Amino acid sequence: MLELAGVPALVPVGLDCLRIGGTLIEIGCVFPGAAAEVDLSSLLRRVLTVRGLHNYAFEHLAKAVALMAEGAGRYPFAEIVGKRFPLERINEAMRAAEAGEALRVAVTFP
Repeated sequence: MLELAGVPALVPVGLDCLRIGGTLIEIGCVFPGAAAEVDLSSLLRRVLTVRGLHNYAFEHLAKAVALMAEGAGRYPFAEIVGKRFPLERINEAMRAAEAGEALRVAVTFP
C-alpha cells in the first residue's frame, strides 16, 4: 500500500488495511511535524513493514511528465487539481491545501 497524499492520519488507516506480512510505503509526508499514532503491537503481531521513500532521479520526473502527456486524453488528470492560484496568492493556496479544500492545489506561474 502507498500513502501519497501527505496526510499523517492515513498511515494508521493504511496499516489497518494491510494483510499479515503487508508493506506500507510512505511517500507523502515529507514535512516537519508529520506525526501519526501507530499501534506497535499490531505492527509486530501482523509482521508489517513500513518503508519510507523520498527523492527521485531526473529520469523518474521525465517519465512522469511523459506519462501525463501520453495519457492526457485517456485519464482525468485535470480533475485531480481542484483549485488553482496565481503565484502571488501562494499563501492562500497553502492554506487551502492544508484545509483539505481540494485533492490537490496548483500554483500557476505567469
